[in-house]
Amino acid sequence: MSEARIVVVEDESIVAMEIEDRLYSLGYQVLGTYASGEEALKQIDKLQPDLILMDIMLHGELDGIETAEKIRNQYNIPSVYLTANSDENTLQRAKITEPYGYLLKPFEERELHTTVEMALYKSKMERKLIEHKKWLSTTLKSIGDAIIATDKNGRIKFMNSVAEKLTGWKEEDAIGLDSSRVFQIVNELTKEAMENPVQKALSKRETIALANHTVLISRNGAKRSIEDSAAPIINDKGDVLGVVLDFRDVSERKKNEKILHNSEMKFKSIFQASNDGIIITDASEKINSCNEAALKIFGYTEEELLDKPISFLMPALRNLIHKNKPKSEDSFKHIDLIGKMLEIEGLKKGETDFPIEVSITSRRTDEGNFLSFTIRDITERKNAELELKKERDFISAVLDTDGVLVIVLDNFGNLVRANRTWKEVTGYDLTKHKNEKFELLLRSDE
Repeated sequence: MSEARIVVVEDESIVAMEIEDRLYSLGYQVLGTYASGEEALKQIDKLQPDLILMDIMLHGELDGIETAEKIRNQYNIPSVYLTANSDENTLQRAKITEPYGYLLKPFEERELHTTVEMALYKSKMERKLIEHKKWLSTTLKSIGDAIIATDKNGRIKFMNSVAEKLTGWKEEDAIGLDSSRVFQIVNELTKEAMENPVQKALSKRETIALANHTVLISRNGAKRSIEDSAAPIINDKGDVLGVVLDFRDVSERKKNEKILHNSEMKFKSIFQASNDGIIITDASEKINSCNEAALKIFGYTEEELLDKPISFLMPALRNLIHKNKPKSEDSFKHIDLIGKMLEIEGLKKGETDFPIEVSITSRRTDEGNFLSFTIRDITERKNAELELKKERDFISAVLDTDGVLVIVLDNFGNLVRANRTWKEVTGYDLTKHKNEKFELLLRSDE
């Protein structure tokens, strides 16, 4: 049995006493009985009952309907009307105040019990609904995304503060408006108006996600790139009650993506335009990118090299990298080879060795650590150096086998070269007198 707290407002004392007795017998608490609306209003704030049984026809300045309306507006306390008069006029007046029930005098105890319990249950459910709405409203207002809720006709019923900021509309101004008026979107590329996702979700009865390049135009004309989805609200019976539109400002992200894209394009342009071969590997030294120059140097296609170890092209690096690799997996930035110019053998397609210069750099990104190998084919340079050495060796051989004394002076008269005959004739060792003034050497002989 409920232990609800009830107030009775009845100007007939005998009827009031009878109702009070019946309520007690049913297990309710009666906080007081009052004969007028004015008297009841003075006590309600202090008593805060769960329910009021209100006689419609009260003596005094306020009748029961006026009193119940004031109590409802000020304290949100429900009332059940007691009346011996069921005329249409009175009923219409009473309906406006949203009573929780009617009892026609005289009534049985069973009727009283049923009406009171139904009124208490209805009040309890309404309070729970109000609390749930407050909780839901607070939650929606506090989340980071913009939220707009509509009814089944696409008219706005709710907006959180983020939605107000992005659309430029205050919630009180937007309530009741068609969502397409507040949520105006265009395609960023074509500048054409896009279909309202709310109406689309209502008609298709499914969640709708906007395509890329969606721009929201706010009330003051400001434009923002957004991402959003519209989901229909469907009850247990399958009826569509409305739509929840969830969207967020991605303008800053789009801006950063554009900067990153431009940076990547610039890097790729430099990467491909370089005359030197460039190969990028991941932390496990597996190739994941090569420029055209590198492919030309080694004679492979990029598909043939992807995921191959760097030692596949430069076997000498296998031992060099692992010999110098730190125990820490922090990155390759501490490898002794980083920043140095190495001269090693490369391996062309077809197992042909050739000389190359390699410099290694490391970089850290959000995706991991990477090594960059800049490679230059130095075959021509090595061949030129070899030819020059052969020529020098030939000249030295000619000079040393000729019986004529031969010396070479620079522009300042310093001795820079002499053949074997010079040493035999003069007794001077070139290694001891190289770059000395030849004139002084002659004087010392005199």
